[in-house]
Amino acid sequence: LAPSASAPPRSAGAAAAPAAAKPTDLYVSEVPVEWSDTELYGIHKNATTITGIKWLQKRPGNRTRPVIIHYASHAAAAAASQAFASRVVDTPTGQRRLEAWYADPPKRQQDAVPAAEGLRVRDRQTWRAGAVTAVDLTSSPARLRVRFDGGGGGGGSGREESWHPVDKLETEEGFKLLATSAHT
Repeated sequence: LAPSASAPPRSAGAAAAPAAAKPTDLYVSEVPVEWSDTELYGIHKNATTITGIKWLQKRPGNRTRPVIIHYASHAAAAAASQAFASRVVDTPTGQRRLEAWYADPPKRQQDAVPAAEGLRVRDRQTWRAGAVTAVDLTSSPARLRVRFDGGGGGGGSGREESWHPVDKLETEEGFKLLATSAHT
């Protein structure tokens, strides 16, 4: 039995989740405008974990549109986000890589985590994970140097280490990062 396509995402108008809550909604971009719920269900290994789909407005001139997918659990959303990270789809204008990130990150300031060396983080768009090796709070926006885990699909054999704006990263648990020192 397919869930209702009109079911609103949990984050729409909902009060902020408690600090222990983990996100269950994914924002997926680059979805071909020709797709419907059927195609979204079809690219999931276990479509029964989807509890709602919300199609967002198509951007003028684009052949893709975003969608918010609500999952039954954080584990289901995390598994889907990993699958989306490597998913390439055919569109009338060529191939596109689907991009997904959590649509309902913690809203309250106390749910955010201070950026600090050694903290495990991930890129919000590519889902590559790694450890923070340095923090630069003097730049605007603040930047974190991250040593990403090796073994990715890009053919790299080792670990890549590079600077990233703090607003493009989150903790591995999906929490927002604060651009302040953890030692204040």
